[in-house]
Amino acid sequence: MYNQRMTALVRALLPSLIVLLLTLALVNVENIDFLMHFFGGVAIAWGALIIVKDAVSRKALPASLPAWMQSYIAFSTTAFIGIVWEFHEWVQDYYFHTTRQPDLSDTMNDLLMDLLGAIFIIFILDLVRKRSRK
Repeated sequence: MYNQRMTALVRALLPSLIVLLLTLALVNVENIDFLMHFFGGVAIAWGALIIVKDAVSRKALPASLPAWMQSYIAFSTTAFIGIVWEFHEWVQDYYFHTTRQPDLSDTMNDLLMDLLGAIFIIFILDLVRKRSRK
């Protein structure tokens, strides 16, 4: 059981590793913050879906958990982590006098890109799931 959980955790962290590698590859790209939040939203939602599917397979969640509820959990997780991240940036600005959040527009764009990334991967994985059923 422990190995199952570790395997699920490793699989859930894999999307984050992909985002990290993309970030390193695109470090010289202008507007990297825009891409980072989009791909971060993808990674968080994808990882959350992996964890939810693992919990369903281990019977920690009901097998009848509908796909829309799994997607809702992934979307909500992404929103929560995005909000926590923006608070983290605000704390850095307030206490350490950085400029991680130059204005409200930047914060709202960051949150929007997090959520669009989540919607994107939820949609793609839903298409893959539907095609694999056929």
